Amino acid sequence: SDDFTAVRSRYAELERNSTTQRSSIRDDSNMITVTTSTEDKKKSLERAKKGIKNMSANIRDLTTPEKCAAAWKFISENILSAVECFATAEERFQYSDDVIRIYERVREMSIISQVCRHVKEIRYPELQRWALRLLTLYAPGPRIAHTPKDSAIHPDNMMHKKDIARQPEVLERSVILITHPRTRPKVRAQLLQFLGAFASNDHDARVKLIQIGIVPALLKCIQRVPIDVLRSVAWTLSIICGHTHDRKKAV
Repeated sequence: SDDFTAVRSRYAELERNSTTQRSSIRDDSNMITVTTSTEDKKKSLERAKKGIKNMSANIRDLTTPEKCAAAWKFISENILSAVECFATAEERFQYSDDVIRIYERVREMSIISQVCRHVKEIRYPELQRWALRLLTLYAPGPRIAHTPKDSAIHPDNMMHKKDIARQPEVLERSVILITHPRTRPKVRAQLLQFLGAFASNDHDARVKLIQIGIVPALLKCIQRVPIDVLRSVAWTLSIICGHTHDRKKAV
């Protein structure tokens, strides 16, 4: 009804405000909390700076699945993973120049379309896993407190998620792979984390995933996965249900 549509529209607006304007909220874009000291944060950012300097050399040769997997692993573990040290948007604000540079540099390399294509490479599970790991870290973007609303990197604009969503069928293929019999457990766990990160704090992203069938896939997956993967299923399902929660070590 019209009344329901109006209520739902208002709810979506409140939902977006609650997750993008409150700088101290612990976001749910990553499944596991990484508690680090100020010194550890600085070390992670220094490692990321070195990684950025060496990134071009590490992705120069992408001629084989093995070399691509190594490149995506390098970017994930040496550059993007530095952002996992920060639990809130306010913490990232304190190091905003470094955090923004990390995402800028990865975006400048124009690799996201190739990474997205590798999600479907079921013959090469390591390539799949590291492609998904990179997308999991890339999708949420910088998420920095006090970002001007007209900025391209403001959370409401979801620029980095849009980079992924515009790639042909990457989301549809990801949903299919949740229950595909040849999907390896480690790949499935990372796949679920990617879809949860993509949907987190974003009503439109959740609607998109629901429309392409993620809920039946998750419910089917619950019946057949080992307990370590079940944790990822439960976390992703909670995100799809619209629940923004503190990141915890157990779901």
